[in-house]
Amino acid sequence: MIDDSEVEQNFSSEGKAIMNRLETMGFPREAVIEAICVCDGDEERSVEYLYDNGYEL
Repeated sequence: MIDDSEVEQNFSSEGKAIMNRLETMGFPREAVIEAICVCDGDEERSVEYLYDNGYEL
């Protein structure tokens, strides 16, 4: 099983910035990492993914 911190280390600086913005919005860290990975680093799609999967602010 891959640790979230290992995945996070492989994020580009833009991916880390997206992660910080989504966490600041109130989404849980694990869900944010999953969304960014699933959505190939697309911030808007990541937000949609989080809402579509029941993560609300």
